Amino acid sequence: MPRVADYSILTDQWWTEGFSPNPIEFTIPNNISKDSRSILGFMLGRWNDDEMTLRIRLNSITVWERKFSSNDSASYAYWQEVIPKGLAVPGTNRLTIDSNSDDFRWTAVSDVVFWWQADI
Repeated sequence: MPRVADYSILTDQWWTEGFSPNPIEFTIPNNISKDSRSILGFMLGRWNDDEMTLRIRLNSITVWERKFSSNDSASYAYWQEVIPKGLAVPGTNRLTIDSNSDDFRWTAVSDVVFWWQADI
């Protein structure tokens, strides 16, 4: 069966932990290829005064996790992660973002795009 790449734009605005709706919900059509991996891309802005762990979960499964050491200035970067097959499902999907630290922190993502493959 032929396959094409498609994508879902999840948000083009800054999503800030603690101030924005969580989770980010998006819909994938029924023809998603269940045998193909997907790609998650996002801009990350962060500031943390102490060590921090940041996690992104797709449908309750951790798909991206990073530990950041203390940082006295804001940092912005683009990240991309390959998602294992079968985690994105037809219908509603939920992306959650959370961090933990023993001190003050600020985390935000924007330009979040989810690429997936569809059978045609």
